[in-house]
Amino acid sequence: MMEWRDVLMKVVEALAVALIPMLVTLAAGQVVKLVQELGNRMRQRNAEAYEMIRLAAREAVKAAEQANLAGLIEEKKQYAIDYVEKYLNRAYGITVDLDVIANAIEAAVYEEFNQYRTLQTGLTGSGWESEAE
Repeated sequence: MMEWRDVLMKVVEALAVALIPMLVTLAAGQVVKLVQELGNRMRQRNAEAYEMIRLAAREAVKAAEQANLAGLIEEKKQYAIDYVEKYLNRAYGITVDLDVIANAIEAAVYEEFNQYRTLQTGLTGSGWESEAE
């Protein structure tokens, strides 16, 4: 009876030696696939977040311009930063670093006030320059 047990153990050992590398390879493949999928999701979320911030900044710049023209505010940039911060928090429940918001505001100001600059020369400033520094 001892012989069969030894033979059975040798067969199980041979199967384990043959199957373990295949199982490890399959598991590693699944881990790589999972990591790639998570990376893709992160990139997609970052793109969506960037787009939300960009659109909110564009609206904030317009709102700040209107509020300033109406004499309701003096600090357009701070108003715009607060506007974006509150909007993102209320609408989406997210908090964004204020430096990221400030940079998005700067980009929105640049887009808004320089889109026709190539057509016009000698244009004076937008009124945002002193606040941007």
